[in-house]
Parts: sequence; structure tokens; C-alpha cells
Amino acid sequence: MKKFFKVTAIVFFSVAVIIGIPFVIEAILFEEKLPLLSKSIRLGRDDWFAFMGSYLGSLGTVFLGGLALWQSKRYKDDNDKTEKEFIELQNKIRDLVDTNNKLTAENIMLVENSGYLQNDIKNLVSSNAGLQQGIKDVVDQIPELIEKNTENQREMQELLESNKSISDGLLKIQEAIFIPRLNSEIDARVSTDGSFFPYMDEDKDVFAYGFIQSDAISHSTGRNWKEAMQETCSFIAFSLRNTGEKDIFDFTFEDMRFSNGVSPVGTLIRNSSTIKKQQMVRFLLAIPRVAFDEFITRLNENRGATLLFSLKNPIGDTFILTLTITQTFEDEFDGRSYMFVYSAESERINSLWDWRKENMNVAK
Repeated sequence: MKKFFKVTAIVFFSVAVIIGIPFVIEAILFEEKLPLLSKSIRLGRDDWFAFMGSYLGSLGTVFLGGLALWQSKRYKDDNDKTEKEFIELQNKIRDLVDTNNKLTAENIMLVENSGYLQNDIKNLVSSNAGLQQGIKDVVDQIPELIEKNTENQREMQELLESNKSISDGLLKIQEAIFIPRLNSEIDARVSTDGSFFPYMDEDKDVFAYGFIQSDAISHSTGRNWKEAMQETCSFIAFSLRNTGEKDIFDFTFEDMRFSNGVSPVGTLIRNSSTIKKQQMVRFLLAIPRVAFDEFITRLNENRGATLLFSLKNPIGDTFILTLTITQTFEDEFDGRSYMFVYSAESERINSLWDWRKENMNVAK
């Protein structure tokens, strides 16, 4: 800040002197009473003006020359400083290039997986100068090889991802193979006279049953359970075929629910069956005859019901199969009552015990 004020003062002083000199000279030249002009100086005023003009022109020339010299010196100093900085920058760039070359060489050494090849190359270079150009060509090709290696790695990654997708797809297919599938082939038949499946082949088919409100059946008679069922119960009977790829184990009736969520199941007796691949299972839902009409009425009022079964695949996974039966309709040819049966895909569960506690409140 002090240097700025000093320079400013010098500039203002110089300008004042340059502007004031003509006025001072004019006062001297036109004041004839002054001793210098009246006696000693013989030049005329025109000569004095010419002399002063030349003098001032010389001063201006000297000033401009000094200013040009000062500017040239300043430019030279700036140029020297810039050149010095440029040289330093070149040295730094050279150092960086050298460092980069060293890092490139180290990277090449890392890329080369066999250290003994590098030693062989060094020995060949030292023993035969003619091989240096060839080695240089090889080294020049290393970036291209690295790029190709990177591309190969990228392709390998894509291949691995593709293999993973294929593996996931195969795993899903394998899991699908073990998903139990039971499809309805014959509509459900309502039997009020206690007759079983007239078309059942006991040597080939599997028999499964569930007694709803089984406390109505006396177990003290010592009779065969089939005889007790036929005497005291009416039935809803339908057939399912194992259309999956594997056998089904522990096929068990679990619960029945009307569309309003109410379950008519009281005390329940049921069996567990094994259903081989492509084998038919004949399921019989037994309801005490005294309560059967009320049951059918509630079924029709709710426009059907849902039946739930538990089952396992060969590797021990547990599933819940949901079947839907519609309200009854009467066949115009034989006069019997039927209902449609629809099956859904089995749903895998973690624990049957936990499922029973959550969905049935009381484990059965």
C-alpha cells in the first residue's frame, strides 16, 4: 500500500512539472525586465521557443525511452521468471514421466505371472543386443495384451453371470420337480346312502378320508370303521391324481372352511396316505347323517367351501394344498348331487405345527 502511494505521488509530480515548465519559460521569455533576457541573452523569443520545444521533445524522448527500457526490463524479468518456471515445470513433468515409466514397468512386472520369464528376458537382452528391439516390441504390445486380458475378464464375468442365470433356472426347475401337484379328474359326488366309490380300484388307488364331527361315531362297537361310516355318515367324495414328477407323502386332511371363514370341523379323524406318481387318491369327506342336510345347506348358502390338506415331497418339504368345492348341483340324468372341484398349486411352509397353530388355533 505504501509503494502504491509513493508511485502515485511521483507520477502526479512528474505530470505537474511537465505541464508547468512551458508556463515558467513563457514567463521568463516575456518578462523583459529580467536581467537574463534584457542584457545577457541575445536569442530571440522564437529561438528560445524552438530551443525549449526541442528540449522538451528530448525530455519526452528520454522519458519514453526510459519507460520503454523499464518495460523491456520488466518484460525480460517476467519472461525469465516464466522461462524458469517453465523449466521447473518441464523438470517436474520429466520426473512424473520417469515415475510413470517406473510405475508402468512395475505394472508390467505384475501383469507377467512368471518371474522366471523376466529373468530370461534380461539375460537374453544382456547377451544379445539384437534382441532388445524385439523385447521393446513385446513391451509395446503389453498394453494391448492387458486390454485384451481385461476384455477376456469382462467376457468371463458375463459368462459367469450367464451360468448363474442358467444355474438359477435349473434350480427353479429342480424345485418345480419336487412341488407336489394333485389335479381333480372327477367332480365331487354327494352320497347320502353311505356308498363308497363304485369305481375305486383298491389295488391301484389310494384311499384317504376325513371324519368331520367324528364324535357322532361310536368306537365301542368293535365294528370295522368302514361299516360304522356307511351306517352313520353321508359323504362328499372326489378323486385326485398325482400329476407331479415325484411321489407324495403324508397326504392328510387338515381343515374345511366356508367362504365366510367359519370351519364346520369339530372332532376330526383322518388318515395319512402316500400317493405315487400318476396314482389316483380317492378322498372321502364323512359327515354324520343327522347333520348332513344342515351341512349341505350351509355349503350352498356360502356358495362352496375350501378344503386344506398337508403333504410332503420326497426331500421332506411340507406343503399345504388348497382345494375349492362349489355349491351342489343335481345331475339331470342320474338325479344325484355333484359339485365342481378346483385345485391350486401347493404352497411350501416351514412347519406344519406352526401352520396349524396360526391357521387353526388348535393343533390337531
